[in-house]
Amino acid sequence: MAKSYTTTTLIKLLYNELGIFSKLEIEDAIENDTSLAEEYNMLKASISSLPKVKFFPKVQSVENILVFSRLNSMNATC
Repeated sequence: MAKSYTTTTLIKLLYNELGIFSKLEIEDAIENDTSLAEEYNMLKASISSLPKVKFFPKVQSVENILVFSRLNSMNATC
């Protein structure tokens, strides 16, 4: 019996968010199922056309988080 895969699972594959066994299983299914391969390729093309955006927090924001973390870790050990 053939297993069906969701679009979400294919997206997880594209973003390397699956375990090795799931990844191998789905890759095998893509090789053997043309409709699954078409959907996978469409998603892959769509994702590659998305703009590459990177966000960088302000230094002060990072410092605030680190101070908060230090204070909380001290409170947890007391």
